[in-house]
Amino acid sequence: DRMMKGDYAGGMSVGNARKDSMLALETAQDYGVPLFATAVAHTPYEIAAQQGLAELDYAALAKLWEEWCDLDFAGQKRQ
Repeated sequence: DRMMKGDYAGGMSVGNARKDSMLALETAQDYGVPLFATAVAHTPYEIAAQQGLAELDYAALAKLWEEWCDLDFAGQKRQ
């Protein structure tokens, strides 16, 4: 819903989701549990944080795919 409306204010932030993902990966590493898919899924959180999206709702990850795939989920014209 947030992606289709382009509304990324509020909610769980990219930064907090990134932190939680990192904690899961660190805990798994401590216990020797491989989390292959989680490690891959974590990457967009790192990229989004580097691009200044850390304070937005984690649905803002959609902005990465919009950029990479020349998409516009909100249906607004791209410039």
